[in-house]
Amino acid sequence: MQAMDQRPQKTSITVSAHIKERVCSKKRGNQTYDDVLEQMLDVLDIGETGEEGGVVFLNTVYVRDELKKLKRPMPLKITIQEDESLILTNDEYSFLITCGTLSEGLEKARLMFADDYDIFTDPDTPMFPSAAAYGKLLKDSVWM
Repeated sequence: MQAMDQRPQKTSITVSAHIKERVCSKKRGNQTYDDVLEQMLDVLDIGETGEEGGVVFLNTVYVRDELKKLKRPMPLKITIQEDESLILTNDEYSFLITCGTLSEGLEKARLMFADDYDIFTDPDTPMFPSAAAYGKLLKDSVWM
């Protein structure tokens, strides 16, 4: 009975077939409708703060020099500086990237992920529990 209390409460909403198709087309891997809608709302929240210039999603990363798809696109908040340079950030992965163009920033994010993956998933390196947990996050993020 206790496990039942821990499940999130579910509800039904009415949407048109067109909207349902659009939401369904955004699902990746084992994502649920709830996952997709939460991600959409996160994007709206970012846009409403007025502090960031928007959000872009990283869909692929390097893992040992091979391009792999992420299970869930990684949102990178975009902040535009006065000199028109960009700052891309992601709190979950602790990414902070400065760049001149968006394509440069996305490539830097892929390389940063690759570096972190190599470091934090190395079984021969002793790690604190928080570092090991970050390594698990990295491993669990990628379709292998």
